[in-house]
This record gives sequence, C-alpha cells and structure tokens, in this order.
Amino acid sequence: MQGIKGTLSWLHLSDVHFSGQNSYDQNRLVSALLNSLPNLTLRFGAPDFVFFTGDIARTGCAREYQEAEKFFNQLLTALKLDRDRLLLVPGNHDVDRSFNSGLTRDLKTRREIDDLFNGQSVYQIEKRQRAFKYWYEDFFSGRIFPDDTTCYLIQNFEQAGFPIEVWGLNSAAFSFDDYDQGKLILSQRCVCEATESHNRGSALRVALTHHPLSWLSEVERTGVKAAVNDNFDLLLHGHLHENEVEIAHGSAGQSIVLASGAIYQGSEWPNVANFTHLSGSDLKVFPIRYHDSPREIWTADTSLFPDDVTPSFPPAGIRAGRLFCA
Repeated sequence: MQGIKGTLSWLHLSDVHFSGQNSYDQNRLVSALLNSLPNLTLRFGAPDFVFFTGDIARTGCAREYQEAEKFFNQLLTALKLDRDRLLLVPGNHDVDRSFNSGLTRDLKTRREIDDLFNGQSVYQIEKRQRAFKYWYEDFFSGRIFPDDTTCYLIQNFEQAGFPIEVWGLNSAAFSFDDYDQGKLILSQRCVCEATESHNRGSALRVALTHHPLSWLSEVERTGVKAAVNDNFDLLLHGHLHENEVEIAHGSAGQSIVLASGAIYQGSEWPNVANFTHLSGSDLKVFPIRYHDSPREIWTADTSLFPDDVTPSFPPAGIRAGRLFCA
C-alpha cells in the first residue's frame, strides 16, 4: 500500500448503549459530547469520517435505535458530515438475547465453522440481530447488513488523494452472554471469501469490529488474526471501555493497536473516545474524555500521554508493515 497523500482524519466512538428510556444520566454525557464538538474540532481538526464500533443499543430492541438515530443525526450535523461518512458495526449489546434459546456456538473445528457459512442465512445472525439490520438498512440507504457472512464491504471512498475501503467484521454474531471471551466466532472463511471477491488495488482497507480479536474462540483465533492481518491495513474496535495505544510485534510485522473506550457505560465508568490523524509520514491519536466538574465537558485526555506530547506512530506501508487501529 502506498502512503496517504494528504491527511486522513476520523473520530472513533464506541459503546453508547441507548436504552430507549431517555436516561437523564446518559443524556447529559451525550449532550456534553455534542456541545463540546466545536471546541474539539477547533483543537484537533474536523474529521473526514466517524467510525462507531458497536454497542449502539443496550438490548438490541427496535425502540433503542430510534434514540440512537436522533444522536447520530445530531452528531453528523455538528460535524457537518453527510450520512455516508458515518461507518458503524454492531456490538454484543446489539444482539437480542431473548432469541438465544436452542442456539449454540459450540463449534469445535474449523470445518464446522466453514460449513455454517455456506452462503445461506445464518440463524444466529438473522434472528438475533434483526432489529439492528432493519434500522441499519433504513437509516443508510443502499447499505446492506448481511446475515450470511460476518465480513462485508460497507463503502468505498476517495479521500486525501487515496482510495479507501471500509469493511465490517461482525464479531457480535455469536455473542450470547456476559461470558463471551474466548468463545466468539468470526470465520476465517468469511474474511477470505469476502476480501478475495473484491480487487483491492491500491486502496487503504479499514476494518471495523466490536471485540478485540483476542476474544475469538481458540478454534479459529490464529487463522482469523492472520487473515485480518493479510487483508486489512487498519482495524478499529471498542468494547474494552478504555482508550489504549499499544505497539505489538508479531510474525507479520509491527502493528499499532488503538482501543477506543465507551461513550457511555454509566457515569461511574470512564467515558472516552479519540480523534486520529493518518498522513504519509505518521499517525497521531488524540484521546478525549468526559469531565463532569466544574462543568460537563469533553476535552483532551492527557492521562494516556501524560507528558502532554502526542507521539507519532509509523503508518501502514512505510516502516511498520501492517497498521492496526483497534
């Protein structure tokens, strides 16, 4: 992949958990974010995209997405972005667990996983993520949320003089309960078949998912990590509720892991997000955090880089091989 000619900027949000009950505690944090955006964009620059990596709803019910839709419309208006510049995927809270009865994710071999994704609708997705699918396809005209695969192209763009592909990885497809770690299924077959069906050319490939890949079942974890590493330049995820930057070294080269925490898990938890800039020479992350005193505001989070210096990281295709923003 060639270097980015200009600067590509995005706001990475995750985990808001709308309940459809007009929660005062949640509304004040969300309103503070919207009201803080003019100052945040003045400081960090206006983003070209908003990436939202799951847990839009609280229980995956239709009424919760009505509340989410109002937020997304206000967010895009505040950032002066068109709706197609909002790219998102579902999380485990976008799954309706009331349809878990009789279903299993106890797949013991890759062959069992491969056979499940045979081109037909997968019941675990079709039934339990139905409310998300209906809302998603209505809100984003022309976009499809598939129920026969976990890997799909969301949209193509031309930005900063460079073609960009944004992909979804549905890590929540086999999320069942509060004990998902080490049990999730993403499917190496889905990743490989979907990406091989699209000619990549020189495009920057960005993948959005909810869970870190370490949450996948050991049956497929190593193979899926390799497939993702081979096919994507950036991977963004949420779920962990804290911003974090980590440089990892593996057989495929050096990667950069960026975790965007939760907008709202409850006011007693950290409420965080980040702005990111990617250019031909470096990648910089600007974490933000909610503060409720002396006034409710979102501003720079200096705890991640306590020296008040935002370090630069070598971007994809320059010195570090693959780049992962998670």
